[in-house]
Amino acid sequence: MMMKKTIWTVVGLIGIILVASGAYYFGQQQQKTHDTATSSQAEKQVSSSDKKAKSYSVDSSFSAGGEAGQAADDQSELMTAKSGAKITKDDIQEARQQLRQQGINDGDFSDLDIAKVIDKANSESLDLKQAVQAIYPHYFD
Repeated sequence: MMMKKTIWTVVGLIGIILVASGAYYFGQQQQKTHDTATSSQAEKQVSSSDKKAKSYSVDSSFSAGGEAGQAADDQSELMTAKSGAKITKDDIQEARQQLRQQGINDGDFSDLDIAKVIDKANSESLDLKQAVQAIYPHYFD
């Protein structure tokens, strides 16, 4: 009788071990399948991103079109005076400082506006305040 109990106990323990190891094995297999599917999806996303990046890359011959192209052209023209001299950021900062000293709020004007003012002042021998008044008369209304 004791022998039967021992045998059934051993068989029961072996059964529990087999069930536990089977569950562990199937869990590992499912995890591998999930990892493979996840990495495959991530690889697809990276591949898709690479394709998009390559399709949007530009070379040195790129020029903006539409309104962006017009704005780029305007900026490049305004940052070069009629005389052909470049109007630099330092020139614009200096002009802003002079306008403040002449009682004009330079914050109301963009850098491109200030470049126009500098160009007009230089080409017509005006001071900056007179150039602002000539270009933007509505500002003083």
